Amino acid sequence: MRRVLTIVFAISASLVVGFALSHPETERYIPIGESPGISNSQSDIGRIETVDTQTHGFSMQVKGRMKNLRLTRTSKIYLDRSSQGKPNLIGIYTDCKPGRLVEVYRDAAGEILWIKVKMP
Repeated sequence: MRRVLTIVFAISASLVVGFALSHPETERYIPIGESPGISNSQSDIGRIETVDTQTHGFSMQVKGRMKNLRLTRTSKIYLDRSSQGKPNLIGIYTDCKPGRLVEVYRDAAGEILWIKVKMP
């Protein structure tokens, strides 16, 4: 009986931890390219090439191909300052500048859920 309770507890705990890791708000604290189960498989990592301030759009180079994307009102912007040894912050659209490394995560419809911007 004790073993069964231990197994049930372990499964329950892993489900809670799995949900926390995939929750959009935890992404603020994870550096570019290090999101478990997302980075390099479900997200795009590349450099911003151009920015369109009128449409909140931008183009980025991903694996040799140009992608044109647009942020929405619900898109989260996170500033990755991990290389500076500083905590990451919430960003705004004007933090998306040409030349900056970004990681973009989109939903099934192609809408950007979050973008992480590497700060210099």
